[in-house]
Amino acid sequence: MEDTNKKNNWLINHKKYFFILIVLIIVVFLTLKYSTPHFALSPNETSVKTYLFPVDSSVKDLFISIQASGKTSEKVAGYKTDPSYELLAKHTGGEIMAWTPEEYLKIPSELIGIVANSNSGDAQSILLADHEGGGQKLEAHILQPSGRDVSLENNNPDIQFFNYSGGIIAKISRPQLGNWKIEVPEKSTISIRVSAQSDISVLGFSVMELRPSRESGTGYFSTDREPKKGSKEQLGITLYGNNSKDRPEFVLVSVDAGDLVKVNLENNYQNTEVIDLMGQVAIPKAPFRVMVRGQNKDGGFYQRMISRIY
Repeated sequence: MEDTNKKNNWLINHKKYFFILIVLIIVVFLTLKYSTPHFALSPNETSVKTYLFPVDSSVKDLFISIQASGKTSEKVAGYKTDPSYELLAKHTGGEIMAWTPEEYLKIPSELIGIVANSNSGDAQSILLADHEGGGQKLEAHILQPSGRDVSLENNNPDIQFFNYSGGIIAKISRPQLGNWKIEVPEKSTISIRVSAQSDISVLGFSVMELRPSRESGTGYFSTDREPKKGSKEQLGITLYGNNSKDRPEFVLVSVDAGDLVKVNLENNYQNTEVIDLMGQVAIPKAPFRVMVRGQNKDGGFYQRMISRIY
């Protein structure tokens, strides 16, 4: 009887410690659960698609959005997008964003402006990719050149990001220079848009045609028509802010941002700020976007893309 009383007294005296222990376990569990964004790759995710893009010294602000589309948006975000809207957005360089009323109220007002500016003429496209993985996973890593995930920068005043049911939007001021990474599961259908406020920009791209000229008899002039698939076309592109000694590289890339055709175009005209490049290019039959890659005078690499799909 005495042993039983001692045992009961011990339990009573230590009851508060058991309570504290249980509270600590709950706090640790909730912290681990909610401190990791729902938009981060799980540790056992093995089949990953990686997108690389360089950030050069001309970039002032970096804008990133990763949005669910197709089957992914239906499964994860809970809405079904009109296919015609997706097609229009894809071919004009736009994107579809859908928030619930509750999510909209939580989005910082600065990020609402970012969404508008990242698709405006003021921002230059650095990476555009539409990944068709056929699956329904909505996960991603945005990795800085240092290797640190943007989602972990909660106390960094230069980084703003917002996770919601349909994706993520982020603004990075004074971004690290070098190669950035975006990792998404292979089994996902996701739209990726990276743009920046930058002094290097693509001013124009067009199919060139030989026409009569008053000055030289004949000359190449820009047209409004699209390149003919599977044929050879004379293409011209104008780049502003190029200050490197080397000629930039002209690339036609797939909708998923993979290289299709790489061409060294001839220098048609150049001054201290603008360079015109022109040359004959074998146009692929597959849909493509236009990319220019180069190197700054300070040695940093850059790339710029035209959002439209041809």
